[in-house]
Amino acid sequence: MDVKCTDEQTREVTSRDLQLTHPERARGVSPVHDNIVIIKLQRNQELKLKAIAKKGIGKLHAKWNPTAGFSYKYEPDIKLNQPRLSALSETAKMEFVDSCPTHVYRYDEVSKRVEIEDAIQCMYCGECVRKGEQIAKGGDLVAIHQRSDIVHFTIESTGALNPEEIVLMALEILRDKMTKIKHHINNPLQ
Repeated sequence: MDVKCTDEQTREVTSRDLQLTHPERARGVSPVHDNIVIIKLQRNQELKLKAIAKKGIGKLHAKWNPTAGFSYKYEPDIKLNQPRLSALSETAKMEFVDSCPTHVYRYDEVSKRVEIEDAIQCMYCGECVRKGEQIAKGGDLVAIHQRSDIVHFTIESTGALNPEEIVLMALEILRDKMTKIKHHINNPLQ
């Protein structure tokens, strides 16, 4: 890059100003966006730089990681013991509902029942289980387990790739690794 501001107005130098020195070696290499502001130059200021694009993976350095955040959570399997809950007073039912810090439960004033409002909000803290044991003397008002067949993933992208691409590429890499493992199991001497 070699840019000079010759005007009276400030000149924005952007990723569009980058020039490939070896286009034949840089197939598919380009900025994600061509309007990324690098610097603002005033009259008679200039910027000369040489930028080197390197391909890498997040395992080697975080700068190559396309995710800013990633988490997963097993789907909660929540079972309410309605016969035991129905034997409680209205105040005790509301205390049970209020024991959950993430508002998984709600009390229906019409049916006078405790219901699961949003199971996925459960963070497995056990507060409702403890409150159930305290209120019902012996507990078993609620049973909470993690389902192993349903997992919720949350991916926050850095913008280099969209979340769908990240998941698909990760699955492709995993498939390739599993193929290599299978090959080595079937051909142990190679």
